[in-house]
Amino acid sequence: EATDPAGDPGQPVRIHILGPLAVSRAATDVPVGRGARRAVLARLALSANAPVPMAELVAMLGEVRPPQSPARAVQTCLSKLRAALRPAAVIGRTPGGYRLDLAGDQLDHAEFRRLVRRSRPAGPAEALELLEAALALWHGDPLSDIPQLQDHPWSSRSPTSGSR
Repeated sequence: EATDPAGDPGQPVRIHILGPLAVSRAATDVPVGRGARRAVLARLALSANAPVPMAELVAMLGEVRPPQSPARAVQTCLSKLRAALRPAAVIGRTPGGYRLDLAGDQLDHAEFRRLVRRSRPAGPAEALELLEAALALWHGDPLSDIPQLQDHPWSSRSPTSGSR
């Protein structure tokens, strides 16, 4: 019986952006490729459930290696990402761009924010537990392995480094 190197496709994927970009399904890493593909996924994850303009994705790919047909290069990246993430995460077309649709528990940043929100009304012991769980989600500077996003306003901050 062959095993899927990306884990059980029935399990949801989890995207990690609080550190180097990583994608997992259950306890298995999901390979999403290198270079442009990782950059496109990272940018979509920064704006999960919100549209990202095609022009922004095209400009970002030009920073990696200017493609001869930028729109086709973005579409190729997205097609390969869809295949890697399916069926648990959906990359959808929006007017003028694309959107990565994720449930809140599929993105470490969303879970971080949820834990911090829950800590505010909690008592001291529970708040400490929730904040420690939130801090444990961080594995370095956000998207530190995606040079195209180092100047993105959100990815330049972490709880340990402050603003760059």
